[in-house]
Amino acid sequence: MVVLVDCVAVVAAAQVEKIIAEDKRIAKEFATAGKKRQALTALRHKKLQEKQLQNIDAWLNNVEELVRES
Repeated sequence: MVVLVDCVAVVAAAQVEKIIAEDKRIAKEFATAGKKRQALTALRHKKLQEKQLQNIDAWLNNVEELVRES
């Protein structure tokens, strides 16, 4: 069970990290093109994804702690 949870969390984290990298690339692209509004939108999306990654890490730590206790 724990291995399955770890796998799911790792896959989810990897997907979110890809999105973060893509948002960063897009923001830079928009910024160099002078499209400030779109760049800021991409950065906001990146920030939301970073928060999601923190939530995944916290969830995984919580699950690991629960397994250790049982």
